[in-house]
Amino acid sequence: PHTEYLLKNIDRENARTCFDIGHANGFTKNLDEYDWSNILNKVECVHLHDNDGSEDQHLIPGYGNVNFIKYLRKIIKINPNINLTMELYLRDYRKYPYDNLSPKEFFELAYLKICEIEKQL
Repeated sequence: PHTEYLLKNIDRENARTCFDIGHANGFTKNLDEYDWSNILNKVECVHLHDNDGSEDQHLIPGYGNVNFIKYLRKIIKINPNINLTMELYLRDYRKYPYDNLSPKEFFELAYLKICEIEKQL
């Protein structure tokens, strides 16, 4: 409710917002039912990272349960020039499925996963 209020009352000329798909998936339990029209026209960039819906894990896309294709299609329909950023964790206090990768292998895997998503958009 607080985000909706802010976005409905934001001055579009002087302020922008970044939509964090990972946070929405990890902390919002109604992504599929949410009225996206309330916020999509205010979004200037999308922060991409995956998780299993339980917490903010910053996984490589495809290692959690975020339906990136579904949500990015909605966002891109409203703003085809949207900026996308990824914030991913190579290692953390949790055991990740790719924990044994070198940094180079990690970045290659992340790049391949985002290319897979791009092909489906």
